[in-house]
Amino acid sequence: MRKLLNKRFTFLSYPADLLRNRTCNMRKAGVINDRAARTFYPIRGVRYWWVLCALIIEASRRQRRIRVADVGCSKGSLKNFVGDDIDAEWIGLDKKIDSDTPGVVGYSELYECDFDKPLPVPDNSIDIVVFLHVIEHLPRPSFTMGELSRILRPGGLMLGGSPVAPKPVAWARERQLRSRLRRGEVEAGGHINSMDCSRWRILVKNSGLNLDMMTGTFLVRWSGSPLENQAWWLRLNQIWGAFFPSLGGEIYLSARKPSSEGLISAKDLPARTSMPSMWKRGLAGAFIVFIVFFGIFIFDVKWGQKGPVAAAVMKHQDGNDVFYTVKHPAMNKAIKEKIVIELYHPDDIVQTVDIDRKSGKDSHFFVPSDSLSSLPLKHNGLGIAQK
Repeated sequence: MRKLLNKRFTFLSYPADLLRNRTCNMRKAGVINDRAARTFYPIRGVRYWWVLCALIIEASRRQRRIRVADVGCSKGSLKNFVGDDIDAEWIGLDKKIDSDTPGVVGYSELYECDFDKPLPVPDNSIDIVVFLHVIEHLPRPSFTMGELSRILRPGGLMLGGSPVAPKPVAWARERQLRSRLRRGEVEAGGHINSMDCSRWRILVKNSGLNLDMMTGTFLVRWSGSPLENQAWWLRLNQIWGAFFPSLGGEIYLSARKPSSEGLISAKDLPARTSMPSMWKRGLAGAFIVFIVFFGIFIFDVKWGQKGPVAAAVMKHQDGNDVFYTVKHPAMNKAIKEKIVIELYHPDDIVQTVDIDRKSGKDSHFFVPSDSLSSLPLKHNGLGIAQK
């Protein structure tokens, strides 16, 4: 159980302030979209933040300059986000690289290459491979994973990530994507794979790597919302992703290449920072709060009742009042909320009023306007308040 917790909840040991500081520094760089970058803890920035934290930890273990292969470097967004926080030599690889983009400045090597062919990088030459949101675009993920394992030094680390879905959903989605590819509706290089947790595990194992950590990221990503200014919102999303990786929106993992004799090994490295005890103690409570929060705001489960019908009921309630509605599609919600009693025909109003008066109750009726013409309003002084 402790091993599982440390693998799933490693994120919780990463400082949220680092995400806040780097996001503030990146607001003019375009690394994160403008709407998300206006907040302190954007969920969209988690993909770069967790890699930064993992790089810092790995660099501190090795105590020397490290070689990082940024696979799918694009415009150099990751390197730009990481900045000078680690002593590293960066190698960028992508299908197309715009060398004039400011973000790619600082790479010691840049390679335009096809990830479906052998990579132009020597065997056992890279300390850390960052493989972020690339695998979903590849025609042969297993081949590319094998190439990443080849270029990693023994004891080297791969940091990967992608969108994720439960296995049945991922399977159905991939069939749809591959069908669109065959029909020419999407080009190679677009989204043609759909990843799930078990598929990642198989790819890692078949590539000769040992899975170190795998966890989900978020339940809901409201880019630019006020919630993304709160560190607790970030942590609650992380907790959801840790409990339910396949439902975590995006998945991130680290895997290590086994070492040869005499070379650095994972067991020779200092132990990874485990989940702080304060988080272990509060985990169950935080998760309950998370579920309740989403019950209220996501699934529209409400404390009390809201809306014009409920407002009228509360305003005119003195203990003797009884509220009814004539059956009508427009009143379905009020009936389901059980704040009114349902009558099945307008003619029932007369009988209901007589019965309630004999028992000392005051009857009130909510009736859609298109039913008013059929109501016996003048019986026993019945009147109408129309809104």
